[in-house]
Amino acid sequence: MIIKFKNFTKLNSEEKKLVLTWRNSDRIRLKMINKDIISLENHLKFIESLNFRKDCEYYLFFVDGIPIGVIDYTNINENNSCELGSYLGNTDYQKYSILILYYQLYFYFKKNPNSKAYSTILKSNKEVYQINKRILLAKDLYDDDEKYVMYFEKKSFEKLTQIIMKQNLFLFDIKHIEIETDNSSPANTHEGGGNCNKLRYLNINLYKVA
Repeated sequence: MIIKFKNFTKLNSEEKKLVLTWRNSDRIRLKMINKDIISLENHLKFIESLNFRKDCEYYLFFVDGIPIGVIDYTNINENNSCELGSYLGNTDYQKYSILILYYQLYFYFKKNPNSKAYSTILKSNKEVYQINKRILLAKDLYDDDEKYVMYFEKKSFEKLTQIIMKQNLFLFDIKHIEIETDNSSPANTHEGGGNCNKLRYLNINLYKVA
C-alpha cells in the first residue's frame, strides 16, 4: 500500500472540487465548528491564499492513488503548537480513518518534537472524541456546553506507537509514504520497513471499558 499527503496548493481542479463536495456534505459539514456552505469561488480563493500563509497547512490524503480524506494543521504559531483537523471523505475507506489520524500526528511530531497539538471536537461527535482519547491517547484540556478541547504530546504518541508494535496491531502493509508540500518546501518520502511506517488499521472497540 502506498499513502500520500498532497498539499492543497498542489491539487488539480478536479481534486479541489472533490474536496469542496466532501466539505459541504451534511455528513461532514454538520460535525464542524463552521457549518456554513462554502462556495466554489471562496473555496478556490482560500486554496490560493495558502501559497502565502505560514499559519496553516491542508493536505489531501491518498491510498494507492485514491483520494480518501483531508487533514489540516491550523493556528500554527511561534509557541510550537497547532490545531489539528481531519475528515474522511470517501466512506468506502472507513477503516483507514485511524491510519489518517496517526500519520497526521506522526509527521507533526517528527517536525515539532517539543510541541503540543490541539483538537476541538463537537460534543455531538462522540465517536471522534473516543478515538482521540482511547486510541490516540489525547488528553482532555477543557470542555463547555458545545465542545471538547483535547491535546496531544509526543510522549503519549510514542507510547501509542510502542503499543501498536508490541501488540502487533497490523492489517496494512505500507510500502511507501510521500508528502507533497508547497512550493517553498521539498517533498518528503518515507520507504516502508521502519516501525512507524508499518502502522496498520487498529481494530479496537472504541467503547470497551478498560
